[in-house]
Amino acid sequence: MDSNATITHNLSATNHSDSRPFSLPFNVSLDGGTFSTGILVVGLNTLAVLVTLTQASLRTPFNMYIVAILCSNVALGCLDRALDIAEREYGAVRLGHSLCTIHLYAIYVISPLVYNFHWLVTLNRVWALFGPISYRARHNRTIAGILCGAVMVYVHSFMLPLLIRDRLYYRLPLEGGCRLNNGHQPALAALTTFLIYDVPKVGIPVVFPFLLWKMYSRRRAIRPVANPAAPAPTRPEGGRPFTLLTLYTGSTLFCWWPMMCCNIILTYSPNTKLHPALYRTAASVYIVQTVLDPLMFILTLGNIRSCWRRLCKTKINNQGMLVRISAGRECAAARNTRENPNAIPNVAIVA
Repeated sequence: MDSNATITHNLSATNHSDSRPFSLPFNVSLDGGTFSTGILVVGLNTLAVLVTLTQASLRTPFNMYIVAILCSNVALGCLDRALDIAEREYGAVRLGHSLCTIHLYAIYVISPLVYNFHWLVTLNRVWALFGPISYRARHNRTIAGILCGAVMVYVHSFMLPLLIRDRLYYRLPLEGGCRLNNGHQPALAALTTFLIYDVPKVGIPVVFPFLLWKMYSRRRAIRPVANPAAPAPTRPEGGRPFTLLTLYTGSTLFCWWPMMCCNIILTYSPNTKLHPALYRTAASVYIVQTVLDPLMFILTLGNIRSCWRRLCKTKINNQGMLVRISAGRECAAARNTRENPNAIPNVAIVA
């Protein structure tokens, strides 16, 4: 998300003595990094989506939530970055109201989708850890797809009325930039701020300690029993989803909360003067989350990392023939080797 989005993403942060939305008394734009940040966000998130969709072993119900986060990051990077560059280059007046509306859609709809998909990952772990029998029996890709769709409907149902009313009745002159005039919709702005922004950002760190306690309790319960003939309970999906959730929780605290604290201060104490460097730092850190999402996902894939590093590499067998190992078979071989050290991986020989 660009820094202009972070300035006004807290919809209740409105200067009620003025019809214009809240604005900072200093410039926090990151013009120099806008293009490079957009390329990095789109490139990394697209790569992670391709890794997931091209590997059958990765198309799990849980990973559908991650794909939803990554796709939202790609859409945000494309729309927000491109339109932000265009607005800075040509001005909002030349872009017109239609492109301004698309830009506001990216800021106030796609960006909250990222927050709420992260929240959905946390709620998924709540279900898996506190209702394991129901989770194993009912959770599948269809259910995961329905839940992702429900989050999209939920966010749009609150944010679109705000944007539509702004476009029809309250749109500010474009000479001042493409901004949301939330000052004329204080009740709706306050409601959407709480439900769409605050609940995910506060809910994730609040719920995580309970998940950590439950995970620790389950691990103690599945320690090897005294009778070696008795099978030990298994943990569905392993520990990777919880590891990823741990990384995401830490990164959201690091990336989201500095900006959130700044906005809370400026909302309830509009006369407070924050140091420009402090807000600039918070705005810079805020953007980092869209880059960390795909990196942390790939880092938790275990042997898949080595599979993709060698995806396009060729090997020469003892007879001098060209050998190309497909990514899917190599991943399967890596898993078999881990479970059975004596297993011999299958390779596809291409003359």
